[in-house]
This record gives sequence, structure tokens and C-alpha cells, in this order.
Amino acid sequence: MSSGSLAVVKNLVKAAGWAGFVVLGLLVVLAERRRLASRRLRLTNLLLIYAVAISFTAGLSQRDLWPFSAWSMMADVRSPILGHARALGVDADGREHPIDYRVWQPLQWEELIAWLGIELPELTPAEKDSALSYLLTRANAGRVEARQGKRPGYLHRFLGPLEAPEHMLHPKLWRHPDQVPSQPFVALRVVWESWNADSGRREPGQVRRRLIHEFPRPE
Repeated sequence: MSSGSLAVVKNLVKAAGWAGFVVLGLLVVLAERRRLASRRLRLTNLLLIYAVAISFTAGLSQRDLWPFSAWSMMADVRSPILGHARALGVDADGREHPIDYRVWQPLQWEELIAWLGIELPELTPAEKDSALSYLLTRANAGRVEARQGKRPGYLHRFLGPLEAPEHMLHPKLWRHPDQVPSQPFVALRVVWESWNADSGRREPGQVRRRLIHEFPRPE
């Protein structure tokens, strides 16, 4: 089977999995509206069994069957060595500063650090420069806002206190102007930080760093 034909088969399987879920859900709704209690109960149980089965299929095969995810991020944790990418602002004196995650909005922080750690290293030097140039501009714009006493980012401007929280709760580093670096960032440094979860309990702070890319590149 050619790669094109195989891709078509995979897409058809994914579509069938989604269609089955939708059809069973609609049958449950129809039984509810017609007040067929015994039939609704059977269909509901069948829907639950179907959802569990297809979820296990996605997880065991490590293939997404939308809307059922393989969650490969979690499945790939196999060793005590953990790590993630980190973006740091560098001022004219060479000091590094952590950056409030809200300056990257609407980019979602977990997705961004995953991209910086996995996709960024695969780009050409010019592509890396272009990506970090954009992020550096966003970081400096957010720094200026925070120094003026404004909340960095802009998603809160639509819903205010009713905005939904992030999937993972990150610390808001720039809550007050005095917490914001006073100097502009002249460079953005992306590093990979890793640590051993086992030995870390005995030796906290033992973090290793590897430079992924810096823009502008050091001369």
C-alpha cells in the first residue's frame, strides 16, 4: 500500500471513530426526547463503552482519533530525566530575566514552550532568528505595559475577571511595576533546562542548561 493510500485509510478510520461517537450520542438524545427510558439507558451504556474503547485504542496505538487523543506527551515520560524549554529576556548588561507568560497571548504557554523545545531546533538559522525576533518584540511590548501598571497580554480585556484560567496555572511574574525589569530586552535566549527527578529530591537546584538559540546571535 502506498503512503498516500495508507493516509486515506487512516483518515477514514479516524472519521469512522468520530462518526460512531456522534451517531450514538444523537441516538441517546432521540431516546430521551421520545421518553424511551429503557432504550435510553441501553444506548447511554453503549455510548460510554464505545468512548472508553476508542480512548484505549487511541492511547495504545499512540494515534490521535479525534476527538480522542493519544496524549503522547504523557506517554513519553519514561525516565527520571525531565526538562522543558525556557525563554529568557537579556538586558544590555547581560542579565537574564524570566518573562511573564501573559506577554505571549494569544499563544498558549504550554504549546509555545513545547514548540520552542521540539520544533525550533529543527528550523534553519534564518527561521530561528525570525521566530525569536517576533517573540522578542512581544516580550518588550508586554514589559512596557507591565511597567506602566497594566496587565500584560490582552485576553483579560474581553472578559476581565470572568476569563477562563490556563490549562496549567503559571505564576504571574509581573503583578506590579516594581517586579518588571527596568531595562528593555536586547536579546531573547531560549534554553533547554533539565534535571533528574530522583536525585533532585536529594540535591535540589541541580539544573542543567543547554542553549537552543539566541536572537540576536552573540557575536
